[in-house]
Amino acid sequence: MIRDKIIDYIRSGEKSEKDYAIGFEIENFIVDKDNRAVTYWDEGGVKDILEDLIALGYEAVYLDGVLLGAKKGKTEISLEPGSQFELSIKKAWRIKDLESEYFARMEEIKDVVEKRGYHILQRGYHVKTKIDEIKILPKQRYDLMYKYFSETGTMGHNMMKGTAASQSSIDYKDEEDFRRKMRVYNALSPVFYAIFENANIFEGKPYNENGLRMSIWKNTDKDRCSIIKEAFGDDFSYASYADYIVNRPCIFIHKNGKDIYTGHTKIKDIEGIDEADKDLVEHVLSMFFPDTRAKKYIEIRMMDAVQIEYLLALVALIKATSYQNLDEVYEMIKDVTYEDALRALGSFKEHGIRGKLKEKSFLDIAKKLISLAKSSLGDEAHYLDALEKVINSDKSIREVNFEKYGL
Repeated sequence: MIRDKIIDYIRSGEKSEKDYAIGFEIENFIVDKDNRAVTYWDEGGVKDILEDLIALGYEAVYLDGVLLGAKKGKTEISLEPGSQFELSIKKAWRIKDLESEYFARMEEIKDVVEKRGYHILQRGYHVKTKIDEIKILPKQRYDLMYKYFSETGTMGHNMMKGTAASQSSIDYKDEEDFRRKMRVYNALSPVFYAIFENANIFEGKPYNENGLRMSIWKNTDKDRCSIIKEAFGDDFSYASYADYIVNRPCIFIHKNGKDIYTGHTKIKDIEGIDEADKDLVEHVLSMFFPDTRAKKYIEIRMMDAVQIEYLLALVALIKATSYQNLDEVYEMIKDVTYEDALRALGSFKEHGIRGKLKEKSFLDIAKKLISLAKSSLGDEAHYLDALEKVINSDKSIREVNFEKYGL
């Protein structure tokens, strides 16, 4: 059965503590001198940038004969539906190794991008271009998702073409460790949203509320986004996550070389789904976008795209929280319920970084997490300096960037 295959797949991701690692992904906007989006379809645009990189020795990545990515070293480049330029760095234990790989690849990418008169921008949403001005990528799965999300919410198209995120991935050693980490990051989701919020503009106009990217996801598809209710239970397990998946629609499946639209049919009810191979299991898991997602590792996904100094701080914070300080952080959140977390998401929407989780302010929680991390990371503690400076000023990254850049 598909449920059992998902359980086995997640279990197969268990790692011994000596093999623990951490990774990250960052979605970037490539923009012109006026900060308008550069897309795949533009003359001299994202497709041509990929071709420039391939000429420099990057390996091309094609899907159905269409150039949609590239890779070199420990970095993979992929494109999101609105031509967002995503870098995914293979996991490592030392943050320095991630940092070195990032700068090695980004130096090459920036050189290519800047020669074409463009630059790279990290924000949670496009700062100038409206989504109606952006043509979706030539990828059938995006056409199917575009169709589906038009039926499930009002902002799916904004999500696909207008947003950009930072993500980090961590390991787990067994089912109990998986449960605890999933609970920690579901409970702390409002705090991480608030700390790493980085969107001041929506559809070309100032956005004066909080939580733009969170609101967009909320209005995309309630079945596959936000926090996971079951993760707050003491009996949460691999099977619980599998049940979360199979009792919801998959949108489409890939079978016999084709993408087949399955619409609103629950995964467990799709004809022939129990014969799924590993590729189909991986596809099914990839079609859900909760703030904290399971594959053969755990992805923490709620943060906006941020500049590299904050991205490395995010990696350091999550590394310490997940590995060195998990016991202390779990004690901090063990009494947080699903309803508490929902209220905290509402508090973030209303108050931003000055919101609360239960009776504790996001800022105080952030300061505690940073303090714990700095005390346990040794010579990696300095990666937290940029974020600590922001939080100690009682601001979010969004507020600091707006004051400095107006974006």
